[in-house]
Amino acid sequence: MAAASPEETQGSTNLRKVDPELIKGNVAFPYDLVNKDSGVVVSANKVIGSKDLEAIKEAGELFYPLPAEQVSLQEKEVKEISFADIRHGAVYSFDLLDAEGHVLLKAEQKVSHNFVYGYKHLESVRFIPNFEKVELDKVVLWEVAYDDIKPGKSYAFDMVTEEGYLIFPRHRSIADVRYIGYHFFKKFFLPLPNQLLQDDPDQIYKISASLFMQDTPLLHDLVNEKGNLLLARIKSLTAEDIQLLRLLKQVYIVLPRVTVMDTSYPDQAKELFEEWIRDASNEAIASLYVLREAGMNLTNEIAKLFSTGTHELMVALQKCCLKHYKHSLNLALLSLGMIVNMKTELGFQYNDDKEFNRKAANFFLGALLHDIGLIKLPKELMEKSMDTYEKEDKLLFSSHPQKGYEVLQRFDRMKNSSDQNASAASYHDITKQCVLFHHERYDDKGYPTRLPYEGLPLAAKWVGVLEIFDVLMSNSRRGERDLNKVADSLKGLVNACGTLLDLTMVSQFILKVGNKLMHGIPFYKAGDFVVLDSGDLSTVVTPSLSFPLAPIVQVLYSNKGKKVTRQSIVDLRKDTRMIEKFLAPNRVDEYIKRAEKQGYL
Repeated sequence: MAAASPEETQGSTNLRKVDPELIKGNVAFPYDLVNKDSGVVVSANKVIGSKDLEAIKEAGELFYPLPAEQVSLQEKEVKEISFADIRHGAVYSFDLLDAEGHVLLKAEQKVSHNFVYGYKHLESVRFIPNFEKVELDKVVLWEVAYDDIKPGKSYAFDMVTEEGYLIFPRHRSIADVRYIGYHFFKKFFLPLPNQLLQDDPDQIYKISASLFMQDTPLLHDLVNEKGNLLLARIKSLTAEDIQLLRLLKQVYIVLPRVTVMDTSYPDQAKELFEEWIRDASNEAIASLYVLREAGMNLTNEIAKLFSTGTHELMVALQKCCLKHYKHSLNLALLSLGMIVNMKTELGFQYNDDKEFNRKAANFFLGALLHDIGLIKLPKELMEKSMDTYEKEDKLLFSSHPQKGYEVLQRFDRMKNSSDQNASAASYHDITKQCVLFHHERYDDKGYPTRLPYEGLPLAAKWVGVLEIFDVLMSNSRRGERDLNKVADSLKGLVNACGTLLDLTMVSQFILKVGNKLMHGIPFYKAGDFVVLDSGDLSTVVTPSLSFPLAPIVQVLYSNKGKKVTRQSIVDLRKDTRMIEKFLAPNRVDEYIKRAEKQGYL
C-alpha cells in the first residue's frame, strides 16, 4: 500500500490514516489507533481481539499519530530501504525515518513484528548514513557473498559497501542483529590495496581459494582477474589469510615467465621448441616452471635428437590431426617435469648424469612421438569424432601404437641405409617402447598387446599416466588458465587407479609433479568426499601435501553398511586404508544407494 498523502490526514498534520485492509484480528500496531473524534480506540502494541474489532467498526475511520520527533532531510545524504528488506529482530546504528523525516524507530532499538506490520504500507523508509567512509580511490573492491559472512564472527579485514561505507570493521565481532539488519545493502566488499602487478597478465591462472591450507607456504602472489595484488607470497599462510581466501573464493595465481631454451642450443632445435611451446596447452606450458625452479635447461642430449627427423614426423602428425598433435606436445612438456622431479621413479639404470640425460631425452621423445602411428590411419577415420566410432573404427584406431612402433623401425632402417644419414642416431628402445605400450593398462585390458602390466617397461607406463592426465585436462569443461582443471584431473587420475593405472605410480606422480603443477596448493580440500579402498565413504578433514592420498578423514558410512553415528576420525598416514576414488557431491546419494543395494555398504 502507498503511504497516505497529507490530504488524507483529514486536515491534521499529526495524524495519518490507517489502511482498513491492515486492520484484522490477532495483529498489533506499534502506535495507537485513534478516531479523530473519540480518541484512542486500540492502544499501541495491543493484540486486536474480537471486542477491539467491534470498537473499530463503531469508530469508523482510524488514524495513527505521527512520531513527535522529526529530522530535517534537506541538504543531507539520505538513503532508502525497501520495507521488504526490513527484518524482524534487526538493530540499526541509525534512525529509521519516513519520507517527511519522522523518526519511526530510534537507532539501536530492535525491529519488532509490530513495527514491520504497522509500517509496511509505507513501502520504504529512509535513513541518514552515519558510517565511516573508505577512500575508494586508494583501494580495489572485491565482492564477497553475503551468505559467506557469518554472524558472531570477527574478521581480520574491513567490509564495506560499494559506496565505501564501513559496515563491519575488522577485528570486531559481527552481532546477529547487525547482520540481519544490514542485509538490505545486498553487496559487501573487501577494500584491498590498489596495487597492480607489473608481471605479464598472461601469466595468471585461476584457482579455487578453498584449496589453500593454513600453515602451508604461498609460493606465488595471488591477484584478481585485473592483476590487483590480493596476497603476496609468504612462507606460511595464517588463519587470517585463510579466512580472507575463503571469502574470495576464486583467485588467480601469478606464475613466472618460463624460459626453456638456452642460447647455446642449435638454432633448429631452439626454433622448433619455441614453436611447440606456442602450440601446447597453457597448463602444459605452465608445467615448465619446474625446469626453471630446478635450474635445469634442456640438455644437449635432447637437442641432438632433432637430427633424427623428429621434426618431419611431427609435421606429419600436425597435418594428420591437430588435436593429437597438441596432445603430443603437452605430453612432451609434462615429461620434462617428470625428468626434473622423478629421477629415481623413472627407473632408468645409469652410471653418471650423462647417461641419465641420454635416457631421459629418449623418454621425452617417447612422450612426444607416442601417437605418431596416427599418421598411418585413414584420413576419414581421423576426421571423425571418436564419440561416433563404430566397432571397426575403434579396432582400427587401437592399432596406432603398433603402427607408430613400425614407423620408427622403418625410419631407422632408412637412416641406416643412407650414407647421408649414417651419423644420425637411431631411435632408442625407450622411445619405441613408449610408443608401443602407452595404451596398455593396469587391468591388462589395454591395447595393442595386452601384455601383463607388471612386466611392461616403466617408461611406457609413465607415458600412459601422462596420456590419461592430459586427456582428463582436455575433457575438462573449465576454461583455459584454470588450475582447478589441474585439480580435477589429478582426482581423475586417482579414480582411474586399479583399472587403468597403478596407484603407487599415480601417488608418486601427484607427489612429485602434481604438487608442482598445483604450485604447492593441495588438489583437494577439506569437505571433499572420498571412498577408501575398504569401501568406507568418508569426507576429508585435513588434506596433506606430503602424503597426497593419505589425508585425515572422517568416516561417514562404514564398509558394513552402517551410518557412523560417533565421530570417526582416521589419519590415513597411520592406517592401512587408502583413498580409492574421489566422489563429486552430486554423486554421493547415488553411491550410497547403489552400495547399499549391492551389499558392500
